[in-house]
Amino acid sequence: MADTAWRRLDDPTAIAEVRAHILDSADLYPTLSTSSFVDAAWTDDDLFALGLDQVLTQLLQPA
Repeated sequence: MADTAWRRLDDPTAIAEVRAHILDSADLYPTLSTSSFVDAAWTDDDLFALGLDQVLTQLLQPA
């Protein structure tokens, strides 16, 4: 939820500050800092499709 919220910001300075905070605090945000989501220009549709694909892949794997 937080990731999608900051992506909705219209202020490039605020986005840059959030991005810098995430990358500078990799120990607090290990998944975000290594996922490349903060570096790439992912659209909301791209992120949704990728996330859904990952969830469905995990659900369809044999237990």
